[in-house]
Amino acid sequence: MEESKQLDKTDSAIGSIKVICLGSESKIKLDALRSVFPEASVRSVRAFVSGVAEQPIGKPVTYDGAKYRAVAASKEDPSADLWAGIENGMYRNDQDVMVDAACIVLLLKTENGMTEEVLWSDELVIPPNMKKGRNGEWSYLKDPHIVVTNGKRSREQFIADRLRQWKEERNKS
Repeated sequence: MEESKQLDKTDSAIGSIKVICLGSESKIKLDALRSVFPEASVRSVRAFVSGVAEQPIGKPVTYDGAKYRAVAASKEDPSADLWAGIENGMYRNDQDVMVDAACIVLLLKTENGMTEEVLWSDELVIPPNMKKGRNGEWSYLKDPHIVVTNGKRSREQFIADRLRQWKEERNKS
């Protein structure tokens, strides 16, 4: 569940990623991947129920949802080079503050099979006065991040920023 280890140089290079398959039809998630990987074909597979509540609570549950989506995408489209599962969830951070963050599970095709990388986006403090969603979500909005940050960062940007950081780290190794 924590950040995964750096892959060694024998593993697949980021530049060799031509096809990315996302286990979701979410426009926000697709656009985040497309903005970070413009050189790749990014496609989604049918919308998978993540196997967790509409509003995941806790990092382990959020990870489970993201992992389920990545694995389901890999089974649906085994020809891809990278499979992604992204799940936003809420949890109490180390300062005991309720936050929202995206768990991003990447399954990267390597010479020896597949490697899992787990990334977490920056945390967004959940304001206690937000109007709740119908299914227990902490907000009724599809992208509350843009409202909470006063237009500075969208949910897509939170996800893309973490993916971009990972890509830059991988390209250095």
